[in-house]
Amino acid sequence: MIIVADKRRRAEFDKKIKAFAFEPIASRVKFLSYDSLIRQYNMAQERMSLDVLL
Repeated sequence: MIIVADKRRRAEFDKKIKAFAFEPIASRVKFLSYDSLIRQYNMAQERMSLDVLL
């Protein structure tokens, strides 16, 4: 599972994911900032636009 949010909320995520209630899923939950999501999307778009992939 991926939580997507503003990078300013990373500390809040890190604190909350350590709570006892989230222990069973903590290893399966990742944080992704909006900026990182945009970069990944742009890289995927650029890769798809290439005629030949090595």
